[in-house]
Amino acid sequence: MDDLESLFEQVNGYLKDNPEPVRRCSRCKDVKPESCFYKRSPGCRGKLSARCKSCDIECNNARRWMERHPRAAVLYSRNYQKANPEKIAAAVAARKAESLKRTPVWADKEAIKEFYEAARRRSKETGVPHEVDHVIPLQGDLVSGLHVQNNLRVVPAVVNQHKHNFFNV
Repeated sequence: MDDLESLFEQVNGYLKDNPEPVRRCSRCKDVKPESCFYKRSPGCRGKLSARCKSCDIECNNARRWMERHPRAAVLYSRNYQKANPEKIAAAVAARKAESLKRTPVWADKEAIKEFYEAARRRSKETGVPHEVDHVIPLQGDLVSGLHVQNNLRVVPAVVNQHKHNFFNV
């Protein structure tokens, strides 16, 4: 509750000094004027990006570094996972819980399992990592899909990660 109260104090303090509309950055959690956020392209959700410009630049620099140094990025990720097993476990548990909430009783669990086996098999055969993608994301902003066989497809990991939680309505 203290976080919510401090957020209200932060917003109210900012609004007293600046009449411009404000937005909270999803990464640094600072309240900033809307001019500190990039405008999104017409087909995207929302008019402004969720991250402020400075956080967006940091994230893009990190992504470019990972693309230029893939082996170092993998080592960094492995070291992070070893050093923070509780954070990784919490993230995995959260994803699994969300998946279970989105799995109806009538779902064909064997068919769902086959998608994951196909992704592993295709990754092994091609040497390109593949993942199971939810066509309609489980945690979408406008719509949320179900964890059922009709909402799954096997795609290269790069495609799935680029899509994130986006679904074009």
